[in-house]
Amino acid sequence: YDCSGLVMTPYQHAGINLPHNADAIGRLGHAVPRSQWQPGTVIAYPGHVALYIGGNQMVEAPHPGARVRVVPVRSGVGRWLLP
Repeated sequence: YDCSGLVMTPYQHAGINLPHNADAIGRLGHAVPRSQWQPGTVIAYPGHVALYIGGNQMVEAPHPGARVRVVPVRSGVGRWLLP
């Protein structure tokens, strides 16, 4: 996976099609404060997106060809994309 592909996959299962571009995904939905993040919140960084999974953890594909990993959340903008 690359980061946008990793984020796209669960949203596709929920019936939501996202662009295969991190910056485009990061502009969708609406920003939510960190205190309101829920599992599935997209965390957007310039050129990168990840998914919040709860407990101050996120899942990310750091770059194409690297293993998907769970890491502590770094700073970023949470975006809620579900209706």
